[in-house]
Amino acid sequence: GGDGERQEAAAASTAKPEVKMSEEPVKTGEEDDECLFCELAQLFEFESATWRGRGKGNVRINRSLKDPRAARLVMKGHNGLHLLLNANLWAGMTFTEMEGTTHGITFACVNHARPAAKGAGAAAKKEEEKEASLATYAIRFREKNAGEQLASFLACTKECLAALADKKEGDQGDTPAKPTEEPAEEPAEAKKEEETQAAKGAEEKV
Repeated sequence: GGDGERQEAAAASTAKPEVKMSEEPVKTGEEDDECLFCELAQLFEFESATWRGRGKGNVRINRSLKDPRAARLVMKGHNGLHLLLNANLWAGMTFTEMEGTTHGITFACVNHARPAAKGAGAAAKKEEEKEASLATYAIRFREKNAGEQLASFLACTKECLAALADKKEGDQGDTPAKPTEEPAEEPAEAKKEEETQAAKGAEEKV
């Protein structure tokens, strides 16, 4: 009796207090967007004369709530953290059937979801600092209703591009400009450094 009570008291005294975590909403970088389209697909990039797989996840067409004429393509991996695609739709952008496959579409864009540089040292740093440029990508739908998904995707992009056509020459959207960042996967310091570099680049172009 007494020994049992003493053991329970000792266990209670050494037990770690329960820490309650505050539930703060996770920022995705899409708080100011309206999602017009969202379906599972596979992303490819045309590099060195061949198509290379870049990952699989939900591809979304997001329209800005601040400017309904501005829209972008966003794609994250299955875990929702790895950003695969982050590119503005731009006036003059075209979508073409992917050769040699079904339910695939190709397009040119400036993808600001740059992959992390492999390795370390000056070469890796140079790769990370390399400015994103226009490249050719492809999205392929593989679900049973892939045909319907592709048709819906094209209808949505057509609507967004029609809105872009209303923009005046020189207004944002006439060129593949940099879209809103996705902060979910980037450390604060890295994101701040990237924003500083982007600001310097913008000043040089003006």
